[in-house]
Amino acid sequence: MASKVRPSLLLRLVVVLAATVTNFARAAVAPAFDDSYEAQRWATLIRGSIWDGSSWATDGGRAKVDWSRAPFTAAFRGFDVDAACAVGDVTPPCYDDPAALWWNGGEYEALSDAQRAAYEGVRNNSMVYDYCTDELRFNSHVPLECSYN
Repeated sequence: MASKVRPSLLLRLVVVLAATVTNFARAAVAPAFDDSYEAQRWATLIRGSIWDGSSWATDGGRAKVDWSRAPFTAAFRGFDVDAACAVGDVTPPCYDDPAALWWNGGEYEALSDAQRAAYEGVRNNSMVYDYCTDELRFNSHVPLECSYN
């Protein structure tokens, strides 16, 4: 019998991973970025959704969503954004002094041991699917951003 995965659990996982990525993305990945990495020029957003990925994202389709628990609700709370302007934003001064932006400080250049452990803990214990390791989906040609992880 296939195990059941509640959609609300999938949403919580997306939100937890999004928060983890938000907290650790610059220190873990950004130093490796260069001008050829197109995604760095896009505005970043965090979006939550409930979807049925049970045919491919839940242990290769072996874990099924338990739709008998519908309807599902979700919300963000305590969410705040402190970020730079998106490219094309007309609000000055967007990048007048990049050194003055708190996220460009030295403490964000690398993860501390505790941050690395927290990141690995979420990744190892909570992540259901990682498209960077899905060779079947991408026919062994994973997206460019996967090379920066």
